[in-house]
Amino acid sequence: MRRMRQLHRWAGLGGAGFLLLTGLTGLLWANAPRLYWKDDYKKIKAPVVAPPLESARIDMRRALAMALQQLGSEVAAAVLTLKSEAGRLVYEAQAGKRSVLIDALTGRSLSPLTEEDASRFADQYAPKGASRLIARHESSFTGRDGRKRGPVWVVTYRDKGGTEIVLDEMSGQIIEEFDPSRRFHFWVMRLHKLDFFHTDRMLTAIPGLFLLGLVITGMRLWLQA
Repeated sequence: MRRMRQLHRWAGLGGAGFLLLTGLTGLLWANAPRLYWKDDYKKIKAPVVAPPLESARIDMRRALAMALQQLGSEVAAAVLTLKSEAGRLVYEAQAGKRSVLIDALTGRSLSPLTEEDASRFADQYAPKGASRLIARHESSFTGRDGRKRGPVWVVTYRDKGGTEIVLDEMSGQIIEEFDPSRRFHFWVMRLHKLDFFHTDRMLTAIPGLFLLGLVITGMRLWLQA
């Protein structure tokens, strides 16, 4: 009986601890916009004026041919988009998850991005007043979802938060934006979902085991009373 009471007590404490953790992180998550989260996540904060779309000197057929050549012989078709990006007029050719950029004025391929181009792309997403510190190339990047991407450019800025912008090396698309408030919020999210050690949230079974133990030991104590 005494041992059963101890087990019941520990199961209750464990379950209560996890419930408290879930409640606190859930409150932080729900109220993040009012407490610390800024709603400009992965949005352009410093747009750069680019030439008008009608000023493109490279026609779409030529741009598509250049893009397909760079994408490889196994790619038979791609979606081509003319757009403004970091003060440039570019064609983006997408085939599945792969992309290449072609300068619509010069016909020069921008993919993979050079350090200079990556910095220009990243500067659009940097907070106002932040100065660029360093741009480093990384062969892979593990996202918050655990998936590996790459290669990427990681551009770091000198500001209060040490902002980091992660860009896809080929398309210049922003993959992630980090600063202290973002990092804290991502940690709160992972803690709430118990998403650690690449377990795909299987750790959420632990609170359930404590609650199950609480029910079983409670029933045993009731039957033995």
